Amino acid sequence: MNIIRAALSMICVAAIGCGPSLVKPQLRIVADGQPLDEAKLVRAEVEVFPLYGGKTAVVSQAKPVGNGLFVVDGPDGRGVPPGPYVITLHKVGEYGPFTRAESQLKFEAGPESGIVYTVDLAKKTVER
Repeated sequence: MNIIRAALSMICVAAIGCGPSLVKPQLRIVADGQPLDEAKLVRAEVEVFPLYGGKTAVVSQAKPVGNGLFVVDGPDGRGVPPGPYVITLHKVGEYGPFTRAESQLKFEAGPESGIVYTVDLAKKTVER
């Protein structure tokens, strides 16, 4: 009986340790297909919110990596769960702000890391 309990405990620990897979989507911020002035993007605040809230909701500030590209690596740097997100932006000049309640900038993160989504502020679109 103790062997069965020990085996079940190890299975539970292994299952908890695996958890959901995480991805690190990248967002390229443009206006009318053209890169924005880097000075505007340096001050930009870019965040993603899960489209459907809940206890597992992950809010993540996207980090600039240069040339209008931002990476969403999650609150602890390991990524965010795949799924639908809404993008919010602040401090991007005449194109913002895009608040959580008003933003039409939505995308589906995943299924793998490194996918670049082009966010066009003038057209209010997100394309993979």
